[in-house]
Amino acid sequence: MILVAIAQAATTEPTTTGIGALGLDLSAFIFQVVNFAILLVILRIFAYPLIVKILEDRRQKIAASLKTAEELAKAKTEMAKKEQAVLAAARTQAEHIIIQAHRQAEEQATAIEAKAQEHAEQIKEQAHIEINQNLAAARKQLKQEAVQLVIAATEQIIKVKLDPAQDEQLISEALSQAEKSIPKAK
Repeated sequence: MILVAIAQAATTEPTTTGIGALGLDLSAFIFQVVNFAILLVILRIFAYPLIVKILEDRRQKIAASLKTAEELAKAKTEMAKKEQAVLAAARTQAEHIIIQAHRQAEEQATAIEAKAQEHAEQIKEQAHIEINQNLAAARKQLKQEAVQLVIAATEQIIKVKLDPAQDEQLISEALSQAEKSIPKAK
């Protein structure tokens, strides 16, 4: 009905008074206002809720993204703190390990040095024993050679072989004189 009234008003002659004097047709203006109102109602009923829903969804996504960004920033800060703590603990542990390694190396060096000193002392003692044994053997051999020389010299001087008892007596005297003349080892 409204549309019919608007259509009849549009078919009547325009008047040139009032709004018509400005070059506006009142019936066309009313028609356009009614069309605009209908379009506005249709948009309000169908499009506006969809647009509002889309905008609200977008707002929620943006808010969620901002919240996630804040959480990530906090997590990043916490991870940086944890990383610093782990690095500090690792440094402390590494220093402790290095100190222990130095201590163990010193202990091992001391033990090796003591072992080497002990081995050197054993070698020295063994060398003294061998020297004393060799010296005793050399003296014994020298004694025997001296006895042989005394016997040979005595035989040459006397040109006669003496009996064993006299031989033994002469040997003993020669040995005692030889022992007095040979220096003793310390």
